[in-house]
Amino acid sequence: MPLPVDVDEALVPAVLRGAGSSDMPARQLIARLRLPVLILPWADDPAHPLSTAAELVSLIPDSVAETARTTDDLRRWGRRAADFLAA
Repeated sequence: MPLPVDVDEALVPAVLRGAGSSDMPARQLIARLRLPVLILPWADDPAHPLSTAAELVSLIPDSVAETARTTDDLRRWGRRAADFLAA
């Protein structure tokens, strides 16, 4: 699975095992969140489809998703998250 950013490929199996052994909380619990939420989906993420991000946005009242479609978009996530947390 080619990744658009430099990631130690030795970490990928552990990350995927962790994702596979967990699940999203119940939708009614997610919908009770009352805080700003920044969702940063990656368009080509094989483990987390964009439909998951869209569902989270539909469930969380004060949420926003900004989809990364390029490597440059991914590289901007750190700054975007810092700006979001500072606001």
